Amino acid sequence: MGFKRNDGHQIDLLNDTFLRTSERTQRIVEKSWARAFAEIIFSSINEDRFEVLYSENKATRPNTPANIMIGSLILKQMFSLTDEELLESVICDVRFQYALGTTSCKEQPLSDRSFSRFRERLYNYYEETGTDLIKEEMESLADTFCSFFDLQPTMKRMDSFLVASNCQKLNRYALFYKCISNLAKTLHKLGADELLKEKEHYLSRDYFNKVVFYNKHNDIEKDWQKCIEDGLTLLQETKELLEENPDYQNLDRLINEHITFETGEPKLISQTKVSPNSLQNPSDPDASYKKKNRKTYIGYAANVVETFNPTLALITSYEFEKNTISDYQFIYRFIEQWDPTVPCTLITDGGYGSEETFVEAAEKNIDLYTTALSSKSPQTWEADFLFDKETHELLRCPQGHTPKKTKYYEYLQQTRSTFDKATCKACPFFENCVYQEQKKTAVVIKSEKTVFRAQQVQKMKTKEYKKLGNLRNGIEGIPSVMRRRYKVDSMPFRGLIRSKIDFGFKIGAINAKRAIKKTKELANFYFQKQKIAKIYTSLVILLVRLGDFFVLLTL
Repeated sequence: MGFKRNDGHQIDLLNDTFLRTSERTQRIVEKSWARAFAEIIFSSINEDRFEVLYSENKATRPNTPANIMIGSLILKQMFSLTDEELLESVICDVRFQYALGTTSCKEQPLSDRSFSRFRERLYNYYEETGTDLIKEEMESLADTFCSFFDLQPTMKRMDSFLVASNCQKLNRYALFYKCISNLAKTLHKLGADELLKEKEHYLSRDYFNKVVFYNKHNDIEKDWQKCIEDGLTLLQETKELLEENPDYQNLDRLINEHITFETGEPKLISQTKVSPNSLQNPSDPDASYKKKNRKTYIGYAANVVETFNPTLALITSYEFEKNTISDYQFIYRFIEQWDPTVPCTLITDGGYGSEETFVEAAEKNIDLYTTALSSKSPQTWEADFLFDKETHELLRCPQGHTPKKTKYYEYLQQTRSTFDKATCKACPFFENCVYQEQKKTAVVIKSEKTVFRAQQVQKMKTKEYKKLGNLRNGIEGIPSVMRRRYKVDSMPFRGLIRSKIDFGFKIGAINAKRAIKKTKELANFYFQKQKIAKIYTSLVILLVRLGDFFVLLTL
């Protein structure tokens, strides 16, 4: 299939579905979301970005226009439609046709397989190159919206949230049984039933339910060793035949992650020693494990960055990765990609804050504000300790006293200082400051990180800092909207790449709805402004005529 740009269809005055409707219908369509979508969103989609998905041979059958595909999939997320419902809407609803510029098409250029095939092309290209075209396009559209609405990139806020995988949560025994069962079913399909001798029960779903969900704990413990032996036997006997098969690879991965052979015999390792990146369910091998706020999550982590002003907020950057990635890694990626010639104020929660991130942000011309600290906060008086920047030795304490001796221990990143005991006894912070009290001296151990964190606590108590911290609350609605409106925890896709592509369209839908809303607000504003101008003009004319009338009366 060759690539062809959608240069626009010539309007068919006789068969255009929009022009054939009544004037009343046309007015309704033009006042709806469709006009703003067509003029701002659809017209901004960069078709050339997706040329790499198609053949270079121009003589082959042309592709469905890329901007129609992208626009349609954004509309799908905006209105929470399935692929079938989206196709019906494009074919039957003149608003969708108006938004996608297909009102003059004799037949809509979409079929029941268009969307799945397009997503497959995106998936294959991502696997081959590691490039997420949807992320590039959604962030490019966001930049276009920012330029259109004059939204400056100087104020940003960041937040992350966990996304659940659309797969069943399995205990360890069920996970082993499921992987062995999947490999057994693959062998059965290939006709290699001779390898399943005395293992036929792995083909039965009823037996799986009976063993996993209805057996008592003691009975399951008895079956563990047999299950492990069956898995190892299948791996050994099918290596040459199925080494590249996903079911074989899942079972092999599971054995390596959960079994140890230190004693010569296969033995389960402790559950606490299993990596969070280990296999959670063979139906979604990319999903990882994370425990947060005493809750367990299996799936992925998302990070969003909003550019905002008092009247508009748009998601201009986002990440979607395994949930083993931390907030520190998310913010480091953002800082690394930032252009230092552009000043920026970035507001985050305490999970992103550390001395390293503040230093990195300052080097890239980013003013970083965190609403809290990621661990226990130091006391504010500790901010007045003064260190030598080169030697890292302590110069003076908050009361202005110089230590008798001071030494910096690099491997601990701490400074040990000795003060006169009588002087320290008179200090109001003595009980909380002194690490060790000796006969004539008092030993104080402090680190520059503690002082830095104390300085941050001082800043957080200022009115300006609190005001900026309150501005971050606006982004807290993104996780809620994603879960309630866009069903991010039950996406009909499994695997990191497919989920990331679908997540990108959800981000595009959020920005599209905000851009449409802002466009309507501006249209209403200009309409009211014109209305006021007409009234003002009428009043001026009336006053002029009244003046002329009074002049005539005086004559």
